[in-house]
Amino acid sequence: MLCECLILLLIEKGVISRDEASEVLDSVIEVSREVAESSQTDPEATPIGLLVMIARSISAATNP
Repeated sequence: MLCECLILLLIEKGVISRDEASEVLDSVIEVSREVAESSQTDPEATPIGLLVMIARSISAATNP
């Protein structure tokens, strides 16, 4: 929740765009999935689900 709020604040203040935030989150999700696959870690034990929820929330946020 803190990360999501910080990202939304950065967007609101014009530091980054919503598209830039979405791209970064998509990259983090992709890397997290690769790490989970390569280390044979259970995807449920990784933050992928939380990252996906944050990415969806940021994408759905209206532009300030």
